Amino acid sequence: MAALLYRIGRWTFRRHRLVDGLWLGVLVLAVVAAALAPAGEEEDLSMPGTESQKAFDLLDERFPRSHSQGAGPGWCSGPRRGSG
Repeated sequence: MAALLYRIGRWTFRRHRLVDGLWLGVLVLAVVAAALAPAGEEEDLSMPGTESQKAFDLLDERFPRSHSQGAGPGWCSGPRRGSG
């Protein structure tokens, strides 16, 4: 196994421009594939009667838009020390 890895490493070192080009090609293909991939459909999943669904319903009732906008800061900082 060590001999095989040595040979692969030696080959890639000697042909580093080719290897760099291949990796760049793979990166470009991945970016193009991601750009052309269809967007996933957003599904509104609900499981009536579960505690989680009750919690989400309660959040919707008390805070109409806050929990659906993603994660926000989990703390609030006060004034800095020595700033007045």
